[in-house]
Amino acid sequence: MVERLPETRGMTPSPARAHLEEGPGEYDGSPQPPSPVDLPQVLNPPRPQNKSKHSRCKNKIKKKMKVSIKIASLNMNSRGVTDPTNPTSKWGDIHQLIKDKRIGALALQETHLAPEDTARLLQIFGKHLHIISSPDPLSISTRGVALVLNKDITNTANVRSTEVIPSRALLVTLPWHGTLTLHILVVYAPNQSTPNCKFWQNLQTKWSEMGLPTPDLFLGDFNLVEDQLDHSPCHGDALAVTTALQDLRTFFGTQDGWRLTNPEDQNFTYPVLGTSSRSRIDRIYISEELFPTSLDWSIKDTAVCTDHKLTFIRIFNLKAPFIGKGC
Repeated sequence: MVERLPETRGMTPSPARAHLEEGPGEYDGSPQPPSPVDLPQVLNPPRPQNKSKHSRCKNKIKKKMKVSIKIASLNMNSRGVTDPTNPTSKWGDIHQLIKDKRIGALALQETHLAPEDTARLLQIFGKHLHIISSPDPLSISTRGVALVLNKDITNTANVRSTEVIPSRALLVTLPWHGTLTLHILVVYAPNQSTPNCKFWQNLQTKWSEMGLPTPDLFLGDFNLVEDQLDHSPCHGDALAVTTALQDLRTFFGTQDGWRLTNPEDQNFTYPVLGTSSRSRIDRIYISEELFPTSLDWSIKDTAVCTDHKLTFIRIFNLKAPFIGKGC
């Protein structure tokens, strides 16, 4: 079930952090995990080391899981054809994308899903997909975010979710490997500067008030960039807006893994139709602790009918023992 948050304000921030834990497992043909690397210098100040009450499962996860998981994000630009059995349905392509790329968790924005739409999708794809949706309570035909889990390769038992800001921010706690859980925050930010700025400020306020676990992954459509290289032609976004997002990232202790991996490169996720302008507004931020365990930071085209590209990473549990194929 999705938990709605009450409207409260005014408490002091108290961020928390999930930690990697020991757990048995096999790589099952996956590449060996990356060796730990020295993190690039990060300007974020140290945060309180309070442990989240949701950081670890009390009992070991029973379902046998791989020690690596692929995480991706895509703005699907509306749900498209309502009937998912229609050959032109976007959800048929999303199901195929998750299956072909072996994606464990796919964050979606602009889903436009009413509760009955989600129920219909689960009737058709429920054997393989677990869909956690946060629609707009006032206008189903706008906004909306979701996290789609691949039931073939992820553990969907005991998944917890909270609608932090309905249709805009959804927090999901996913049991992953051993006793490790992942806190995944999916966002779809407003595209106008003033509402965008207020969105990040409001999100930080709610996190402080509710004592939510700090996200390990913070991903979606941000509708702004922090680095002028992420616009073509190059230019920066409004200072007030970027500062509000940077304040929230500092609060979470997350960093832009793609930019750290590709410090001088340009790659874009969204073209402005009818112009030569392009932007990398779709991003994945990752915690400082998890960044050394990540690789395959990439931006990809998909068969889904949308004007956005897919952002993609793979993360590993480095503390899981490596078990080879044997003789």
